[in-house]
Amino acid sequence: MHTTPLFFHGREGSNRGNKARWLAREYGACTPTYDTESLDAAMPRARRVLKQHRPSVVVGSSFGGAVLLKLIQEGLWDGPSVFLAQAGVKFGLEATLPTHVPAVVIHGTRDTIVDPQDSRTLAESSGAQLVEVDDDHRLGSIRASGVLGGALQSLGIRPLLYRSDDVLPFEERAEILDWLEAVISPDTTLEQRRELGAWKHRSRRLEPALVAALRGLWRHPKNDEEVKARRSIFELFSNSMVQAPYNLEVRAVDDAGELHLGTIKTTYGTSLYDFHYEWPIDGMGVRKDLIEVFPPDGGPAVPILDWLRKEGRVIFCYRCGGILSDRVERGCPGRGL
Repeated sequence: MHTTPLFFHGREGSNRGNKARWLAREYGACTPTYDTESLDAAMPRARRVLKQHRPSVVVGSSFGGAVLLKLIQEGLWDGPSVFLAQAGVKFGLEATLPTHVPAVVIHGTRDTIVDPQDSRTLAESSGAQLVEVDDDHRLGSIRASGVLGGALQSLGIRPLLYRSDDVLPFEERAEILDWLEAVISPDTTLEQRRELGAWKHRSRRLEPALVAALRGLWRHPKNDEEVKARRSIFELFSNSMVQAPYNLEVRAVDDAGELHLGTIKTTYGTSLYDFHYEWPIDGMGVRKDLIEVFPPDGGPAVPILDWLRKEGRVIFCYRCGGILSDRVERGCPGRGL
């Protein structure tokens, strides 16, 4: 399945800041919130999001750069990485990168918050590309100047709506991306969302970006209005409005040691199951992470969440718009659970 960037914001930034919004608009980035009180506090959430999203590239800004560096040093990430005024060394991490990690390190020469020398040392440790710009710690110039886009392109990351065969007209591209930005913005009213949902010219290329918004920006709805907003995003995926991957041949051994064999289906009505936590094998609810799929080619059974990812299938909860194909969790906010 095509995936999108993951962005870890800084201590003074947010998942709705300028960099986050630009990355979400232009690249469909997942921009989660997380605890920035300390590096130890940030890591549990960062690890979970990394595992769930499986990004095309990770971008870390300031404190978020420290989070990214720690994920790399823990061996949890070795893919394309972009560090923006990274604060990893300032937060006690060694200024070392594995040589096999493709990375670009960007820092402003007028930064008075984090010493630019820290990024120079980090880049030198692995031969990573170092880009120094005439800017301060906020790196406010790197979007308009093309520095950030160039860094992503050098790592093989293309923006949304990118075409290798021709150039999408600027006006058309801008209109589509304006639509995307409005859809994922928490400031958009429900009435406006209904109008946006009826727009007939949206591109299917934006579906990964909408999934990323549900994984990141809309991961934890705080009230009924936000639940409705998240559901309005999920409803744009008319081909994915299913509760479970029905009719798959599966097996599972539950916590009591009982073997379940059959297909994912139910005859008792959906109200009996919390689909965030369990899916029914021939009418018996089984925790999702215990279920394995029998591949059609006769190969070994595969954990169902891994199988869904490989097949590019994203399953949503029709009540709240939550993504059910990434994780196991109790409670659906759309059902008051």
